[in-house]
Amino acid sequence: MWPPRDQTGRPDRSSSVECVAAIGGVEAREGDIATRHARFRAAIEPLVKVAFRVLQRLGVQNAEIDDALQAVLIAADRKFDEIPNRAELRAYTCAVCVNVAREVGRRRNRHAVRNTTLEELEEAPLSPDADPADAFERKQTLAMIQRILESMDPERREVFVLYELEELSGREIAEHLGIPPGTVASRLRKAREDFREALARADANAPPFGRDTR
Repeated sequence: MWPPRDQTGRPDRSSSVECVAAIGGVEAREGDIATRHARFRAAIEPLVKVAFRVLQRLGVQNAEIDDALQAVLIAADRKFDEIPNRAELRAYTCAVCVNVAREVGRRRNRHAVRNTTLEELEEAPLSPDADPADAFERKQTLAMIQRILESMDPERREVFVLYELEELSGREIAEHLGIPPGTVASRLRKAREDFREALARADANAPPFGRDTR
């Protein structure tokens, strides 16, 4: 499976970057190939899990995530020499996730693939002595948030994920998605309203804690 996974099932960052090199993603434009690869690897390693998370939040399904993440890493590699710093590389990588997620969705629709529920959620591992009830509640909350994101208008969701969850600035989103700043602000405002309304509906429909609903 590509990218290789660690023991928790998350992408193995070191192996992921090595696979980019193995499939020919690294193209030295100046200087020695090994030096250039080392620079790219050091810069992209912290962003592999970021890209994995963003793709999930944009609706990329488990069966699609490996190819989508590969496409993001290859795109980042090709653009790497033109990006001045790591902050810009992070913003560019997140924006590429949007484009890749869009293409995945179009491909899914073209081939009429039946979607499956996203089961893996991005979350830090809990400590061994964590209360099982707390762990269950956390997983339920993350699942609810994911369902809300999947129900949102795709264009609003893209801006919401990049701004609220990945903390890109409005300027970065406008620049990398190729849309006016005013459009970013408008989509973000509407996305926040959608999210709040969906969250309120979910809270209203949730059974009281501890009540047997059978």
